[in-house]
Amino acid sequence: MPTAPMLHLAPPPRSGARGAGACVLALAVGALLDAWGTPLRLPPSVPLGLDVAALLCALRAVMLPGMLRARDAWRTPLDGLVLGAVALAVLLAALAGGANGTRVWFQHVAASSVFFYAVTALLRRDAGAIELVWKVLAAATVLLGLAACGGAAVGAGSFALQTAHVDAHWGGAHVLGKALLFVTLATTGRALERGAAPGWRLAVAIGVCGLVVHMLRGGFGLEAVALARLDDPLDFCVESLTLLLAFAAARQAWALRRDRPDEAPRWRALAFALVTIGGAGVLGDGSAGEGVRVLAVLATSGAIATPLAREHDRLDAPLDDQEPEALRPAA
Repeated sequence: MPTAPMLHLAPPPRSGARGAGACVLALAVGALLDAWGTPLRLPPSVPLGLDVAALLCALRAVMLPGMLRARDAWRTPLDGLVLGAVALAVLLAALAGGANGTRVWFQHVAASSVFFYAVTALLRRDAGAIELVWKVLAAATVLLGLAACGGAAVGAGSFALQTAHVDAHWGGAHVLGKALLFVTLATTGRALERGAAPGWRLAVAIGVCGLVVHMLRGGFGLEAVALARLDDPLDFCVESLTLLLAFAAARQAWALRRDRPDEAPRWRALAFALVTIGGAGVLGDGSAGEGVRVLAVLATSGAIATPLAREHDRLDAPLDDQEPEALRPAA
């Protein structure tokens, strides 16, 4: 009796997958430009770098052969939560008339949602680019760790000015510390894998030093009194949706630890990092900021795309490299 066809995207040619790595780097560069200011010297409320990077990624994704017709290429396990976040951002911006940071938050959520779908679709076509996601997380660990240590070495006033500047541009509070916490936890899992290069452990060491500086210079803005905001219905919806997104993304990463035992440390660490940063949003100012959101979405895209990307690479390999099904050992 014939079986029902599986809903998998047909493997494209190798040339069609190129560009995923470039989009990952474009997102990282765009977030950095927003943090320290673009050469155009736009106001902090205009996240131009993230918007441009998200648009470029979306254009690259839709240009791949068959992407506009393949509905399964755009579906993710987080569709309902992502659409709920966009709807909530629109509602808050409309009720507040764009005041109180609601317009900036809407811009961040909209741009993050666009690049989430675009990068996930691109990474599904290119398993090699998924490793670049982890390298970006490690690079962010080194950069943010060195920035924290350098700012503290210059003086407490310089460190405070640096963090306040990034908070204003990324739309949050203690954003540098929270971003460093997330990437350090995620990179630690990658460094714990068997055969990991010493560079991964060096990145973790730099990140830990930066975290110590943040703890000594003001912490991460985590306070139990922040739970009082939950009395407001809209704040309650925002915090609840933040936790649901964090736990749903963590579940995707956690599920990969069994399918890929050699990579189990990285997926456990990523799941823990996502849950931690979700809790930090509830106990903090309620806004993770653009930088944390970009890094978390980038890591989540890699976790969602990993299973299908590896299957595409197997199907796209030369026939001589594929083991005949009849010769494979039974499961």
